[in-house]
Order: sequence, then structure tokens, then C-alpha cells
Amino acid sequence: MGDRVTQYSAAVRLTTLGLVVCLFVSTGARAVPPPASDEDDSARELNLRAAFVFNFARFVEWPREVLPDTASLRLGVFAPDKLPAPFAALHGRRVRGRVVRIVPLGPADDSSDCHLLYCNEATAAQLTALLANARGHPVLTVGEGRDFMERGGMIELLTRDNRLRFRICPDAARAVGLRVGAPLLQLADEVRDRPREVSR
Repeated sequence: MGDRVTQYSAAVRLTTLGLVVCLFVSTGARAVPPPASDEDDSARELNLRAAFVFNFARFVEWPREVLPDTASLRLGVFAPDKLPAPFAALHGRRVRGRVVRIVPLGPADDSSDCHLLYCNEATAAQLTALLANARGHPVLTVGEGRDFMERGGMIELLTRDNRLRFRICPDAARAVGLRVGAPLLQLADEVRDRPREVSR
């Protein structure tokens, strides 16, 4: 009997994880416009990154006083030159019943008023400033680069085996009152609790 229960529980976990993977793919495809037939690989990757960032919001909970049920979710995108089209396309979409508002950010803008911050094109100095600005506030920070989490970021996108993946530091999210859902932790390529900080 015990073995059957264990096998059943394992099957439920695998099914749930499979559904989450499908959700990432299907909702991501609806969240951003399909790439043109002549679009290059880098543009396709940007579409996929936008879909990942959009779906991260589905599996993270913000404190009620920070993000009430009727409030919009502010997604800050560091875009010193021009807001990438896949992220612009997310403006007005809904996630968990909330309208997504895209907030383009420049080097001197305040990121602490956002709920989610994506900072991919920032230089090391700009990234340090963006994360320092968001530090201590309930802002889910997403970015790229092997030292992103060491600098205080929460979710780090990376490419491995020609596939987009992500690492996550739930401790950093919990420290500012964010709850990361178990499905997101299961999908993560790596879960790190206490990343070592790099010199600023």
C-alpha cells in the first residue's frame, strides 16, 4: 500500500510539473507576438525571454499591501535606447487577473516602484545601480550573466544546451516578502539559497 501511495504521489508531481511546462510554452506563445518568418535567432530568443519573464509573474506572490487584487502589475524593463518589441507587446496583458503595465527604465530611473524588474542590457555599473535601487523593496529582479544572483538578483536567465533556462534564489525573494511557488522552483535549472556576493 505504501509503495502505491509513493508511486501515485510521484506521478502527481510529474504531471503537475508537466502542466507547468506546458503553461510556460502555451501562455508564452500567447503573451508575445509570433516571430516573423525572416526573424533572426537573436530576435526569437528575445521573444522567448519576454515569455519567461511574463510567466514568472504567474508563480510569484507579492504582499497584499504591495499588490492588491485590483492593482496593475508594473513590469520595469531596462531599455536605455528602445523598449524591445516583445516586452512592449506585454503591455495590457493580464497575469492572474491583473493588467501588466510595462515601465521602460533608463539608467537614472527609480526601479523600486516596480513589482518585477528585467535588466538584461545593463552594463555592470548600471546593473549594480539598478539592483541597489531595488534592494529592500518587494521587486522580483530578473536578469542575465553568471554573477547576476551574486549581485543580488533573484532569477537569472541562461542558455544551456541551446535551451533557455533559469536559476533562482528564493531566499533573496523571501527576504523582501515575495513567495515563490513550488512549480517555479521545480522548473529551475538550479536553486541557490545563499549566493556569494561579488565585489561591487
